[in-house]
Amino acid sequence: MTQLHEHTGSIDVIEGSMPDPYQRMVENVYADTPEEWRQVIGQELWYQYGVFDEKMDPHALPLDASGRRHMEHQFELAEQAGADLSAASVHRALDIGCGWGPVLKFVANRYPGCRVDGINISPQQTECARQLIAGEGLGDRTHLYLCNAKDIGQLPDPDIPYDLAILRGSLIHFPPEVLQAAMEALARRMRRNGTVIISESLYKVDLATYKSFIPDKVDRAASGHRKTPESLQKVLEAHGFSVIDQRVLPSNDEVIRWYDLVRQNIEACCPAPRKANFEQLRDISVSFSDALRKDKSSSFSFIARRN
Repeated sequence: MTQLHEHTGSIDVIEGSMPDPYQRMVENVYADTPEEWRQVIGQELWYQYGVFDEKMDPHALPLDASGRRHMEHQFELAEQAGADLSAASVHRALDIGCGWGPVLKFVANRYPGCRVDGINISPQQTECARQLIAGEGLGDRTHLYLCNAKDIGQLPDPDIPYDLAILRGSLIHFPPEVLQAAMEALARRMRRNGTVIISESLYKVDLATYKSFIPDKVDRAASGHRKTPESLQKVLEAHGFSVIDQRVLPSNDEVIRWYDLVRQNIEACCPAPRKANFEQLRDISVSFSDALRKDKSSSFSFIARRN
């Protein structure tokens, strides 16, 4: 394991034993600067849709407030389903695909005594997360790793199990073999009755015949490995997890609203000809919204327990 920084808030590199050919495509999706992404998805860089309800912060921008509210709501659902997410029970947490760091900050602030680990394969995103965590004074108990999800088993301190794991919008980038390896490794690293919180875009149709509204001439945002709620539940159960809550969240209408805001930002801040990643995101906003309106897909929340 190598280290990219020698001060508080360092980034450690976990070298996997087997390559993931798809990793480079995912890295490229997030190669643009955080400043550019903030113009598109909000200052706080939440990137897994938003819940637009009366509990949203009325003083924050809609993309920021709804993204934060979505995370809060998933914790509420987990506790309602019987997950023990008290501060006395959550001593170590793992954010798989931690992006630019908003979930790391959320969890670290929620659990002041908790060690929080974040893994990601994007150097640009992980550096942004490092700066966020350092700026918030959370670097002493928040650890960042450039690590493919299939290599979770190589994270340090295996004798300290994870009580909580979060995957929000990361599974969409996992080829089938990475998904299987990641769930197998996660199961080994979690304590019994530990909680997994997942938010992911899933499809309710036969994937073999599904066609996007805008034809898939490229693998937009490295999200071509589509999944269904049934296939995700099957993988979880095969590796020792029980799903204790599963539902559409946010609603299809809320996800469409979120994409409308993002599309407007892209068109305002990234005029054509725009960078490929933002052009693809604009196309996704149109195509996925079409699938949502036709109820061919939804954003799903899964709460699972380690058996």
